[in-house]
Amino acid sequence: MRKTLLCLVSAFLLFPAVCSASSAGITLESVVTAMGDGSIGSGYWVSNWLRDTNARVEFDSSLKTPSESRTEVVNGALRPIILINSEIRGRTDGYRYYGVLIAGESARLILMGYPDSAEKRYMIYATMAETFFELYGTRMDLPVFSGVRDEEAARQVNVWVENDASGGADVVSRQEGVKVLRELITEAEGAAALSPQDAQLQARLAALKSSRDYFENKFKPREKTWRLYYQPRVK
Repeated sequence: MRKTLLCLVSAFLLFPAVCSASSAGITLESVVTAMGDGSIGSGYWVSNWLRDTNARVEFDSSLKTPSESRTEVVNGALRPIILINSEIRGRTDGYRYYGVLIAGESARLILMGYPDSAEKRYMIYATMAETFFELYGTRMDLPVFSGVRDEEAARQVNVWVENDASGGADVVSRQEGVKVLRELITEAEGAAALSPQDAQLQARLAALKSSRDYFENKFKPREKTWRLYYQPRVK
């Protein structure tokens, strides 16, 4: 009880307490709860989305990667499934690694209909990074997350740390060889101009422009708000 109170008071003061537990005592449900403890931020957003969609978040011993995500149809609706490699249970000593994995897989499902682009990947990395810092991770920890070394997850978090929404997508584009939306839109405009009666090409162009508008007018302001509240933790 005293430890829980310390964590809550520390969160209110933006002062990092050691809110960890033994690996045996950590459940994924408790991780999702910890992610949603704040009233603002990616962890709060993801935890609410998981509950609102009745998502399954569970361990899976068959995974070859740290985590995976998929969907299933339940009563005619898509239900998210977030799977975490069971092997991690014996190695991690806190919530941060689970939180980063859950945040990343959730973001991939939330953005499932978003065109594959550098902006999409940057938004996924932002969700992972913000959740990591909300759970009192520090740059000094990386590439170790609560006892687990993950170089790729650390790279993705650092893409967000070292950049911002105005240039982060271009960095992802250079590092990973994926196009930014402005390039995809230019290509789609050219194709649509050559075939103005092609409804599929026109729909793709409209979808790309809508995705750009989301990134500029929804995501960027949300990230700006996050940095306003939590930037002192990014150190």
